[in-house]
Amino acid sequence: MPNLDLTDDSLISARMALWRWDLAEKRVTWHRGLTRLIGGVPETYEDALNLIAEDHRHTFDDWMKRAANGEECRGLLRLDLSNIELEIRLFPQMANERVEGIICWMCDISEARSERGRQERLLERLQESAKIGGWEIEIQTHEIYWTPQVFVLHGLPVTPNPPTLDELFQMYTAESVAKAKAAVARTIHEGQPLALQVQLKNGTVLQLNGELALEHQRPSTITGTVQDVTRLVTTEKSLHRTENRLSHILGSVGTAIWEWNLTSNELSMSDEFYHLLGYEKHELPNDAFFFENLMHPDDIPRLRDATMEHFKGNTDIFSVEYRWRHKSGDYRWTLGRGKIVERDANSNPMVLVGSNIDITQQKDLEKQVLAGMKLEGLGRLAGGIAHDFNNHMMTILGHLELLYTQDELPAPVLEDLDAISTAARSASHLTRELLAFARQRPPKPRLVDISAVLKSTETLIRRLLGAERETKVVLDPDLWLVEVDPAHFEQAIINLVLYFQASESRPIYIEARNSTSEPPRVIVRVSDSPPNTIESLQNQVFEPFSSSPKEFGGTGLSAAYGFILQAGGQLSAFGSPTETTAFEISLQAHQPAGVSANQLLVLVVEDDPLVRDVTIKVLERDEFHILSAQSVLSARQIMQQIDRSIDVLVTDVFLPDTSGVELAKEVLAGDPSIGIVFVSGYSRHHIELDGPYTFVPKPFTPQSLIEAVSAASVRRSSDE
Repeated sequence: MPNLDLTDDSLISARMALWRWDLAEKRVTWHRGLTRLIGGVPETYEDALNLIAEDHRHTFDDWMKRAANGEECRGLLRLDLSNIELEIRLFPQMANERVEGIICWMCDISEARSERGRQERLLERLQESAKIGGWEIEIQTHEIYWTPQVFVLHGLPVTPNPPTLDELFQMYTAESVAKAKAAVARTIHEGQPLALQVQLKNGTVLQLNGELALEHQRPSTITGTVQDVTRLVTTEKSLHRTENRLSHILGSVGTAIWEWNLTSNELSMSDEFYHLLGYEKHELPNDAFFFENLMHPDDIPRLRDATMEHFKGNTDIFSVEYRWRHKSGDYRWTLGRGKIVERDANSNPMVLVGSNIDITQQKDLEKQVLAGMKLEGLGRLAGGIAHDFNNHMMTILGHLELLYTQDELPAPVLEDLDAISTAARSASHLTRELLAFARQRPPKPRLVDISAVLKSTETLIRRLLGAERETKVVLDPDLWLVEVDPAHFEQAIINLVLYFQASESRPIYIEARNSTSEPPRVIVRVSDSPPNTIESLQNQVFEPFSSSPKEFGGTGLSAAYGFILQAGGQLSAFGSPTETTAFEISLQAHQPAGVSANQLLVLVVEDDPLVRDVTIKVLERDEFHILSAQSVLSARQIMQQIDRSIDVLVTDVFLPDTSGVELAKEVLAGDPSIGIVFVSGYSRHHIELDGPYTFVPKPFTPQSLIEAVSAASVRRSSDE
């Protein structure tokens, strides 16, 4: 019960007042602030009731009766003639265990209520503009309280009663319901703050945050906020997609992005940077000083100088080529660029951003170009020397032949002449190799099945190496066609094989396969060891005067390199740092180049390589475009790969896999207008074919073959 000090003027400034009702004398003892507070002083009980709003008088009368019986009472009352709202407290005053009077404490809370209303309205407007609402859920009863903005965020009209939990979950997607239930369970059982995003079925994304409140050490309520973050989530997704696209673009061109905080020395890098160095993120620290250990020691001074010049403001950006040590131990060339993007008040650099582009392949290409230029110069020199030397050798060999024609030469002289002749012919072979390296013999490329060339070359290789040397030829069954000079290609294979002649203990492997790279290629591998993981060697091994661990090399490898280069292909050497163990030829697989619709396309099928070569040479001289095959299977593959029909088929009657007659029948079944020419050493009675054909007996003259093919092409033209 408050002290009854009716002279305390501080009550006036606090808009409070005290008065005492004497039950025995039925009179009021009042504080002078009462008049200011309620506009008068009640002298009787009825006067007091008349000051109170009519709908509140019964309540006040009830409180007074209860206070007269010794009970403390409190509540809110509104005065009758004003908008003043009072907080009332009634305290019974006891004496001799009897209630002698009632002390009444009053406080004007009208201004406080008005301020609170203003604050609530302000809060509501803030929630509406920020799209944030407040909510509370009673854990035991699942009773929900929402501020008006929560209704708006859920697309519902504002009502006194929010939806139930079941009704609320019907508005969310199934995934969001599962997430919400799991998050609420963690908050209740583990006390974790609630933080999750849920999505309404209409697409709106809401961010829920909340805290658990305890009552008697038990979970009581979860109170929190809800905010519409749809636009934020959409922006974040768009940003993420943009970052992914940028990452893919930079990754496709081998560009790594980084940022160096010079104050903390922290280095932030894109995923492509780790990929460039061959590491996972967790394997490297973000300390910039550490990365100096991965740089090539010879490049560090140049990089430091370029960086310091940029720090001083002497360059807009720094740009320098330097090498990084890959996780494998190899060094990768990169083009590093950087720029200061933030300086402090004293113009000291604070943040440096930049990029590194992998230029290792470009550097390798530069080496190849330099090597090619060197080889081209050597080729010109070799060609000039070989031309002059060849003239001298013709003179020497001519005079040798004249000496051999003399009669009765002594045996010692004949032996000397034989030695001179052997040396001269060996020198002539060297001259031919030098001319081949100089590429002074024009190539005659045509579309060929290199499996046929390799099989015909295999016999020659076995004779060169001897029966005791094992040679393994492994070919894909359906090798694509390549456009190459067959003679040059065969010589290149022989030269590569002879390189391994000294390693007598190991077999020689010749392998050919298709590669589905872009563009498609045919790969031919010549080695003296089984396929394994090997390192690429420099192209110095192809220089005509380079030292070689094998007896054969020099101009032989250089000539092979020139032949393949002329065909638009690539020849690479592989092995250890001290020994070459394999060569790999890469040729582009494509359709015949330069075949016009008006040019006759002739397919020659002959298993004997010598006969096939002379047939091709005769027909090419008459400007036919020639395709060649050694078997019916190879011929079928060629016809499947070309983009137009052949005009004339020239075939032997008897072939290893089936007869040329059967092949002719297949060809005519697809196009009856194709001209057919059979070439055979047997008589024509072996040929059973419905339809016209021309027969050329072996041996034939060039003229007879050309006339037969021309006649067959005339028949095709007339049929069309």
